[in-house]
Amino acid sequence: MKKTFTLIFLALLAGIGNQAESEELISSRLLQQRDLEIVWEMPIPKPQNDSLRSLFLEENRFYALTRKNYMVAADRNSGEIHFVEKIAPDGIPVNSIEHYEGDIRAMIGDWLYDLDMRIGALLRRHRMRRKAVSPIIRDGDFYYLAGADGRLRILRAEDRVELFNVKPEDDSAITWVTAGQTSIYFSTEGGSIYAMQPGSKSRRWEFTVDGPIRGPIVYKDGGLYFAASNAKLYRIDPYDVSLVWRYQTTGVLDQGPLVIDDVVYQKVPGQGMVAIDASDGERLWKVSDGRDLLSKDGQISYVITDAPTLVVMDNNTGKKIYSLNLAGVEQYIVNASDSKIYLAGSGRMVCIKPGS
Repeated sequence: MKKTFTLIFLALLAGIGNQAESEELISSRLLQQRDLEIVWEMPIPKPQNDSLRSLFLEENRFYALTRKNYMVAADRNSGEIHFVEKIAPDGIPVNSIEHYEGDIRAMIGDWLYDLDMRIGALLRRHRMRRKAVSPIIRDGDFYYLAGADGRLRILRAEDRVELFNVKPEDDSAITWVTAGQTSIYFSTEGGSIYAMQPGSKSRRWEFTVDGPIRGPIVYKDGGLYFAASNAKLYRIDPYDVSLVWRYQTTGVLDQGPLVIDDVVYQKVPGQGMVAIDASDGERLWKVSDGRDLLSKDGQISYVITDAPTLVVMDNNTGKKIYSLNLAGVEQYIVNASDSKIYLAGSGRMVCIKPGS
């Protein structure tokens, strides 16, 4: 009953019956000309004086978070809304959202929240004594928190009690933490990556480069990928701690790569986006004003540019197939799991997929 009332209330506030809100965000006619089709399109339920802050994609759902901290959760394949809930007071930052064992975990201000995935209700929360400088990682029975004090803190997941903490040997700030198959990895401003045994102080190895490492660091199919501010992108083998390849860019990198299947995508400030073969580090293509990857369909990459436009690239030939005007698009989701494209603007959201 509560869910139904909330949806009706917010739908009325959103002005769903308004003429402007019923218009398509992107012309279906133009999409059809490029063999793209709309899977679903909908207005985002929110109060009239509210606006969209961010979008998340997690497993089979997408989440829209508004500036007044309403969370809209919906099925990513159908657009069916599961719940709309105000999860935090106005002005409190919501820093990350992810699923874990059937619930939603979110960092809201200094608190770690567990929310019921069915209705968005609070299950429990725990105040973190230390500010995190990267997303808090859970791996089995432990949480890993990179604190602003330069220490990696290991907490027992059951009750969030801190068991111990470790400090990088290079005595610099931690920039990112990620979980691999058998190790926990964290990177630093001093240019080091450390591998630890999960739930232990035991350090397995250290790998150092000549420049601060920028998150995220990515573990994928036996490789560890990361970017450094020395304008280089790296892949190392975390088992024998060897350099697999190093790619030299033409800009100071301020964020890590995205790795999907056999392709590494890297944003280079002022230079656009490059796609790199994950096996040998050779460049596949470059989009000079590329902002981000929207999705990948086999060997076809869908890139959003600063304009914004949609640029479709062939990973095999390295050539542009076509581009499409995305005027009106204000936000998007980076989808690393399938070929669907998620775009938002003017209070609406649309899911698009390549034709069969």
